[in-house]
Amino acid sequence: PSTSAAQFVAPSSDRPAVNVLPPLVSAAGIAREVTVESLTKKIRVLGQLEDSFIIATDPEGLLLIDQHVAHERILFDKYRALEAARTSESQNLLVPETFDLTPAQAAAFDAVAGELESYGFALMRLSGRTVAIKAVPADLPPSEARNILAEVLETIDAEKRGAARATLRDEIAASLACRAAIKINMPLTEEKMRWLIDRLLTTSSPTTCPHGRPIILRLKKRDIEKAFHRP
Repeated sequence: PSTSAAQFVAPSSDRPAVNVLPPLVSAAGIAREVTVESLTKKIRVLGQLEDSFIIATDPEGLLLIDQHVAHERILFDKYRALEAARTSESQNLLVPETFDLTPAQAAAFDAVAGELESYGFALMRLSGRTVAIKAVPADLPPSEARNILAEVLETIDAEKRGAARATLRDEIAASLACRAAIKINMPLTEEKMRWLIDRLLTTSSPTTCPHGRPIILRLKKRDIEKAFHRP
């Protein structure tokens, strides 16, 4: 009787053995957070991924650097250093902006007004819950003065207002840094990417942003080879 092509054909001893490769999912999870100790200045910029992540190499493999949180870490350290030195960098608004605070924002403002001014805000309490914004930190866009102040005040909830002053200052610095940092979907020149990496390596914590998120992921050369099933 005839046989169809779909019928099972018994293996022949003459047939060459076929090596069964591991499933593709074996390549999952090869990108890992880096440790501070593993970082080196020998980082070479290759380009940008989706105008959001810097692609680079170092002696251990391929690096992916989140440009937003990298800049956030740089600015956070800058703000804390300026505040600790009791200096600030401000830019005056051409026309002061008035801002009507909510009751919660007004309570936060009363608790942290001094800290806000130490970071470069120039603020004046008017009648009731109205505040005049005369200057903002130098890295922030003046057109966003009211939105920035509102965002900072909203991060300082009732529980945080009773925290140690250093904790409050960290919260404010982190909020300002996040707002002022380079955004995702923003093209960067090679010089700007190089500047970000060089400055990041000088910060207090080049591997994590002020909110605890990773800044750099590494794909080690050996892991890449294994993912391609190379011996």
